[in-house]
Amino acid sequence: MSSASRRPRRNSVATPATTTYSTTSLPSSASRHHRLGPIPLARVPLLEAPEQGGLLSNGTVNFAVFCVALALASTLLDNYEQTGVVLELETLKWLLQGLDIALILFVFMVYWSFMSFFVTVSTIRGDIKLELGGVLYGFIQFGLFAIPTGVVVYWDCSQLIRAATAMQVCVYAMKVHSYWSTNWTLLEFVAAEESTETFESFSSQLTPNKFAYFMFAPTLVYEREYPMLTRIDWVKFAQLTFVFALVCLADYTLLVSYLFKYWGECQDVANISPFNFGRLLIRLSIPVMAHWMFLFFAIFHLGLGMSATLLRFADQEFYHDWWNADNFSTWWRKWNRPVHKWMLRHVFQEFRARSGKGGKPAATIVTFLVSAVLHEYIITLALGMFRPILSSIMMVQILLIRLTSLPIFKGTQFGNYVVWLTIFAGQPLVSLFYCWELNRTFG
Repeated sequence: MSSASRRPRRNSVATPATTTYSTTSLPSSASRHHRLGPIPLARVPLLEAPEQGGLLSNGTVNFAVFCVALALASTLLDNYEQTGVVLELETLKWLLQGLDIALILFVFMVYWSFMSFFVTVSTIRGDIKLELGGVLYGFIQFGLFAIPTGVVVYWDCSQLIRAATAMQVCVYAMKVHSYWSTNWTLLEFVAAEESTETFESFSSQLTPNKFAYFMFAPTLVYEREYPMLTRIDWVKFAQLTFVFALVCLADYTLLVSYLFKYWGECQDVANISPFNFGRLLIRLSIPVMAHWMFLFFAIFHLGLGMSATLLRFADQEFYHDWWNADNFSTWWRKWNRPVHKWMLRHVFQEFRARSGKGGKPAATIVTFLVSAVLHEYIITLALGMFRPILSSIMMVQILLIRLTSLPIFKGTQFGNYVVWLTIFAGQPLVSLFYCWELNRTFG
């Protein structure tokens, strides 16, 4: 049985009764190239269908919401009692320094990315030679990284703005590569006569409208068609926007009330005792994890959900139940689905297909290496220094994947304990290392 025949068909997908999906959005699975993976399906975010999340339920989510709301209210009241101000905003002004530059760069990246559309289409249709098209594609990718990086450094933007710009650079670079690589893969499929599609039919689908939709859609992997909602749910969009604002308020309160204070204790690196190190690590564990969870929820559920609602994008599987992972292989597959899908198609599968002799272990190492480089670019630009702390830890994750795949971990509750223990210890530890390096480098 071929890999294409094993993939689920679109009409077998169960969708909520309250959501209506278009019925002509997707190609049949029979026409799917094996290197492109499964076809996109109409799926709701997991937190909107908690019965699919194992241990997660509506009651669990509501309990977490009440805990966050009460903790936020208590912190704001304490601030008012101690300082007479509910929440100071000077830090916010510093964090948003350079926001206007970031917005201009966002517009620039959109227009710059459109150059890749014309290069890709012209190369595929034979209007320019393949060699020249490859050079122009490389120039576009270089410009995507070099120009925004130089601008935010020159204008002395805040660390938050630098980080946001770097993440947006990575997003558009990955989208540009997906458009280029996927269309060449499809062209190979057509040229090898493995498809009933003609070159004229394939070429006719390379339109500016489809490229523009892909560049704004909450996905990193290019498809010629996506499952679409029949209308924009403005009520849901308003709800997501409101909650997004509350989560940003909660995270900002966490930063100014706890994390900045604790990170400030990291200045005396040389003289810190093991006791004080352990005490600081424990004090940081809950605030850092809360900060990390706020960012996850704000980006993957709220931010991408708002984008999907506006663009009627129906495949809203931006994350899965990573909190139930009993090994790190499962955790990496589930916690960031857009990046995982891109890495799977354009690094892991491409490496195995192109190398000819590259097995799964080698492809896994290359995938983690590419991911580590992108993460390190974001952190280096944000902090203004190169310290490969996170990338080194990410490469160690390869060993953890092998270790937690043993029967003592995989499929057991103990394995889930180990995953959570590693996250709770690793997040504050990484933040401490970077904080020490910042204080040592810049004072």
